[in-house]
Amino acid sequence: SGSKSGNVMVSSGDSDSQAAGNVAISVGMSDEDSGLLELTGGSVVVQSSSGNDVVLHTGSGTSSSGSVQIATGSSTDSATGSVSIHTGDSDISESGGIVVSVGTSSSSIGGNLALTAGAAAGDNSKGGDVVIETAQGSGEGSTGGSLLLRTADSADAHVSLRSGSVTA
Repeated sequence: SGSKSGNVMVSSGDSDSQAAGNVAISVGMSDEDSGLLELTGGSVVVQSSSGNDVVLHTGSGTSSSGSVQIATGSSTDSATGSVSIHTGDSDISESGGIVVSVGTSSSSIGGNLALTAGAAAGDNSKGGDVVIETAQGSGEGSTGGSLLLRTADSADAHVSLRSGSVTA
């Protein structure tokens, strides 16, 4: 008791002149449900080396491709964790962008994109805010970014801005 447990490291070797070797951890496939690959523990970090990508996606399928969920756990005694998605800073070039998009449907209705702030319950509570804000440039001759809210070119596409109602 009181001692740290041992570490486990799975690694391929380094290479100076060719691509380094791969490490693959795989769960078997099935016509029903495939197995589960679970990473649990203290902090779980997925990080690529400099200039390489981190890709997280489900497989393709004939009936459903599956979902990707990124969520924090619940808490009964304190605040829950946050979810942050951001790109890094760049000193000499353009910083990376963030794209959130819904796939195209060729035979049905396109999927929705919803941004919803958290609800709050109880006396004197306040629901969460949704903030969409552009940034200002910081050098001489700099300008701020633009905000574009646009519907598709369609006779029945609408833009609606509405505040909630208050009941006494």
